[in-house]
Amino acid sequence: MPDNFFSLLPDLKYDTKPIEYPFSQSDYTLMKNFFKTYKIDDVFAFRTSESYEKYIINDNYTRVEQVAEAYYGEAYYDWIIILTNKLVNPQFDWPMTSVQLRDHVERNYTDPYGTIRHYEIISNADQEERYGRVLFEEGTRMDEAFYNSGYQYWDGTGVASVPGSSISSPVTQYEYEYKINEERREVYLLRSEYVNAFINYIKRQNTYKSSSSYVSRKVKETNK
Repeated sequence: MPDNFFSLLPDLKYDTKPIEYPFSQSDYTLMKNFFKTYKIDDVFAFRTSESYEKYIINDNYTRVEQVAEAYYGEAYYDWIIILTNKLVNPQFDWPMTSVQLRDHVERNYTDPYGTIRHYEIISNADQEERYGRVLFEEGTRMDEAFYNSGYQYWDGTGVASVPGSSISSPVTQYEYEYKINEERREVYLLRSEYVNAFINYIKRQNTYKSSSSYVSRKVKETNK
């Protein structure tokens, strides 16, 4: 069986309560150290683009382990995807299906398809085509006052004026949520040939060094 993430975590010998005065002894319970962090970006092999493959999550994959099984052949490797993509909470950082997205916006907004959330500058390519230059970086958020007014700039020969509505466009609540969800569909999967090296790296990181709280390579106390 492949390595389950929780089996790799080191333990904390947690001080639960004192036994008796003067409280020199305590009861302890062992718990997994869920506070353990990893500096994956510090390892060259795991921060280069050549080590990863871009992967688009479609509506058929509603859980991380499904992608792990499809790509690695092992659902237990879901933790590799979570760590390398810095998914803080897989339940909320994972994309919704199209149906879930519509349910979400209709539950949280009165009129998600008609209410304007903000305005955004059009793409750089469209600006180049219309004005021969980029006036604002694409995606920059603007307010309604900008959209309804004009924008002036120096075109090289004089002051030119363009309507705000021609350089920016309205974004509805649904379009805003849709864009965020689409961005979540894009993940980068560690290539299979690097998996064993990655697991060994995590194993090495999940050991304790000698200190005042040291019990063993896999256990440390919390009250020292």
